[in-house]
Amino acid sequence: MKILLPLLCIASLSACTAATDEEAYMSEPDWQEPTEQTQAARTESGEQDLDQQREDLAREIRDQLPLEANSVEHCALLAFGHKPCGGPQQYLPYSTQGMTEDEHNELLLKTRRYNSLDRQIKEDRGIVSDCAIVPEPELILQEGQCAVKSERPGFEIY
Repeated sequence: MKILLPLLCIASLSACTAATDEEAYMSEPDWQEPTEQTQAARTESGEQDLDQQREDLAREIRDQLPLEANSVEHCALLAFGHKPCGGPQQYLPYSTQGMTEDEHNELLLKTRRYNSLDRQIKEDRGIVSDCAIVPEPELILQEGQCAVKSERPGFEIY
């Protein structure tokens, strides 16, 4: 017992030796935790990037949508955007006349990407909607262009 106590003390003290430079370097991070201000700036920057991506994609899709058609049979609807309760935000008319299969597939792919991005942004920000179902509008041909029939005459959407 008399020998055990000094050995225990020596063992305890030897455990308290200073760490080597390498051990100190490996154990202490050279970065600091981000402050709330830094974190907010990163979040805001990321949100702005997503908003810009969504805006650019929406512009690209709208610019690509052909409207000219000889018949309403060449008109179609594009489910565009995302409502938090489900379904599209709106429907956009377009013409398939003269559109190749590859062009049509590219348009649908871009729209899926837009809808997915729109959904992600709204989910991340906790955006809610009125949960009203946006009914699929009736397509019409007006002055050689695809449009949707409005509930209010004179307000057709091209």
